[in-house]
Amino acid sequence: MYTDYNSEEMTLDTPLLYVVKILLGNHVRTLNYKKLPIAGEQKKYLEILKIFLDARADSNAVDEDGMTALMLASECGHLDIVRALITAKANVNTKRINDKFKLLGVGQTAIMYAADKGHEDVAKMLLAAKADIHIKDSLGRTALSYACLASKEHTLMVKSLLEASQRIEDEKDAFGYAAYQGYSEIVKLFITRNDSMAALSHALLCAVKGNRLEILNLLIAAKADVNVGMQFEEKKTALMISSESGFLEIVKSLIQAKADANITNEDGVSALILAIDKGHSEVAKALISAQADVNNECFLKGREATTPLLLASEIGNYEIAKALIEENANLDEQNETMKTALMIALEKDYFLLANALVLAGANLNLQNYQGKTALMYASEKGNLDVVKALIASQANLDLQDKDGKTALMYASEKGNLNVAKALIASQANLDLQDKDDKFSLLYALEKKHWEIAKILIQAKPDTTIKDKEGRTALMHASEKNYLNIVNLLLFYKSSINLKDDSGFTALIHAAERGHLDIVKALIHAKADISMKDDYGATALIYAAERGHLDIVKALIFSGANVNDKEDCGKMSGKTALIHAAERGHLEIVKVLVSSGSNLKAKDDMGKTALDLAEEKKEDSIVVFLKKIMTK
Repeated sequence: MYTDYNSEEMTLDTPLLYVVKILLGNHVRTLNYKKLPIAGEQKKYLEILKIFLDARADSNAVDEDGMTALMLASECGHLDIVRALITAKANVNTKRINDKFKLLGVGQTAIMYAADKGHEDVAKMLLAAKADIHIKDSLGRTALSYACLASKEHTLMVKSLLEASQRIEDEKDAFGYAAYQGYSEIVKLFITRNDSMAALSHALLCAVKGNRLEILNLLIAAKADVNVGMQFEEKKTALMISSESGFLEIVKSLIQAKADANITNEDGVSALILAIDKGHSEVAKALISAQADVNNECFLKGREATTPLLLASEIGNYEIAKALIEENANLDEQNETMKTALMIALEKDYFLLANALVLAGANLNLQNYQGKTALMYASEKGNLDVVKALIASQANLDLQDKDGKTALMYASEKGNLNVAKALIASQANLDLQDKDDKFSLLYALEKKHWEIAKILIQAKPDTTIKDKEGRTALMHASEKNYLNIVNLLLFYKSSINLKDDSGFTALIHAAERGHLDIVKALIHAKADISMKDDYGATALIYAAERGHLDIVKALIFSGANVNDKEDCGKMSGKTALIHAAERGHLEIVKVLVSSGSNLKAKDDMGKTALDLAEEKKEDSIVVFLKKIMTK
C-alpha cells in the first residue's frame, strides 16, 4: 500500500474522511495522495469504511474545505462509496459551507458535484435517495445548471434531472446556460419539457449573447419571443445585443424572424445605433435594409445627442454613411453643438465621407454654434478636393462665423495655399474683416505665409482697410521688415501715406524699427517723409531717437526737415538733434549738425541739445557741440 499525506491534513480529517480520501486518491482536489490503492487494497478500505459507518461514524463530517465524504465521492463518481454513505443515512442535501470559497460560490450539494462531472449513475442514486435538485448554491445555480454549464456530453445527465424535476419553470437559468454554451441536444430537451414563453425567450437571449446561431434557430422555431430583452436590467433586445456585438448571422436570423429593428431604450438607442457605434458595417447595412429608422435621435451614454448619420460621420465609417445616404437619411440634422454630419466629417479629416455628403446634396451653408460652415472646416483643414466640391455646389464663400472669420481667412491663417487660390479664383471677398478687424491678408502676414500673401495682393484687395489699431497691410509689413511684401504692395499701388490710430505711417513704422531697405523702398515710392504722428514726430525724429544712422542719412538725403519739432505731449518741442544728443548718438548728431540742424533750438522746457547732453553726461557729444558752437 502506498500513501503520501502530510501530518497537518491528517489532523484535519476524521478517520472516515481519511479513509474516503484514500479510496478516492488523487481524484480528490485537496488530497496529496498520489496513487490509488491497488484493487485488493480498495476492497480492504471499503470494508474499513463500512466498519466506521456501522460504528456510526459521522457520515456528515466536513473537511477543511467544507466537503463531506458524500460530496467527495459524488464528485469523483465512486458509486460504491456513495452507496455505502447513503445506506449509512448520510445527508444527501447537505450544502457545502466554507468562507474561503465565498467569491467562487458555495452551497453546493452532492448532486451538484455529480451533475457537474457527468456522473449519471451517481446522480440517479442520489435522486433515489431523495436528493433535492431544486436546491440552489450561493450563486443561484441548481444541479441542472451545473450539468448545463459543464459539457455538451452531459445530455443524459440533463435528461435524468429534467425527468426528476417537479418545478421545471424554475430551471430557466439552466436552460439559458445550455443555450449560451451552444449545447443543441440539451436545448432540445429543454424545449420539449419547458415551452413557456419566458423560458424560451430567456434562452433565446442567452443564445444571442453566446453567438449560437443553431440554438437561436431552434428557439425561433419553438416560437420564442425575438424581441425579448427590454425587461432585463441592460434594457437591450436580442437584436440590440447581437448588433452591438457584430454577430451578423444572428442579426440576419432575427430580422428574418421579424425582430423589430426600431425598438429603442429610454435614451432612444436602437440596434442600428449600437452597430454603428461599434463599427459593424455589415450589421448596420443589414438593419438599414430591414427598414431600421435612419433618423432616430438618441443619447449615447456620456455623449451628446446623435443620429445614425451623425454617428457614422463621427467614427468615419464611409460604408455605413453611404448606406444611410442611399436610404435618404436626413443629411442636415444638427447635434447639440449644431454640427452637421458634413461638418463632423471635415473636422475629423474623413474627406471621402465628406465628399459623399456634398455630392448627396447636404446643405452647405448651415452653421454650427460657433458660426462655422462646412467650407470653413474644409478650408481650415486644407482639403482642396472638398473645397472645390463645395464651391461647385454653390457654397456661400463669404459667410462669417461668430468671430467674423471667413473660409478665406481660415485658409490664409493655416497656410493652405491651393485652397486660398481656389477661393480667390471663385471671387471670395478679400476685404471682409473679423470682429478684431483682421482681414485675410493680415492673417497670412501674421503667420508668414508669403505665397498666400502674394496671391492675395495680386488679387488687388482694398489696401486702405485697417485693423482695430488702424494699421494697413503695408504698415504691418513695414513694421515687421517684410521687404518682398512691401515691394509687392507698392507695385500694386498700396495706399502709402495712411496713418494708424497713433498717427504712424508705414514710413514711420519702418524708420522707428530700423528697417533701412523698407525705408528706401517707401521713399522711392514717394512716401511723404514730412508726415507726423499724433505727437508731431516725423520718421526722422524716430530714426534719430532710436539711433538708426543709415536711416537718418537716407531721410535727410531725401529732403527730410532736420528742424521739425514734436508739437504734442508732456515732453514735446524736441527736434531730431535734441533726441540724438539726449540719447548719446554722436554720429547722428554729427550728421544732423552738418545737415543744418539748429543748435540753439529749444524744447518746451527751454533746453537745447547741449543742455540735455550735459544732463545725461554724454561727454563726447558735449565736446563736439561746444566745439561747433565756438567756431
